[in-house]
Amino acid sequence: MATNLVVSEERRTGRFRAAASWLGVNGHAQAPSQEATLIVDEERRRVADAVAGLPLAFRVAVVLHDVDGLSYEEIAVIEGCPIGTVRSRISRGRALLKERLGPWLQGASR
Repeated sequence: MATNLVVSEERRTGRFRAAASWLGVNGHAQAPSQEATLIVDEERRRVADAVAGLPLAFRVAVVLHDVDGLSYEEIAVIEGCPIGTVRSRISRGRALLKERLGPWLQGASR
């Protein structure tokens, strides 16, 4: 059930602002121009695609923690695994996201 909830949440627009902030993606919250709106849409699409490409266990942990704001303990109960496993999954998921988004983020900051 938790996995289905995560998948549903990923489909909603704007749900990756929290993840985008620790990845260093610029969030143009109120885009004054069409160009800024396109940039925000592209940022969201890239983050969403990168999150969707994570292995399921990492994706669930990262989304539940960084997007939905659940604690490690809450995620451990939902997933039925030790807290250390949750921490590891979040850490590895974030590392994969940074690896996948890194080249784009470096190009975007130039």
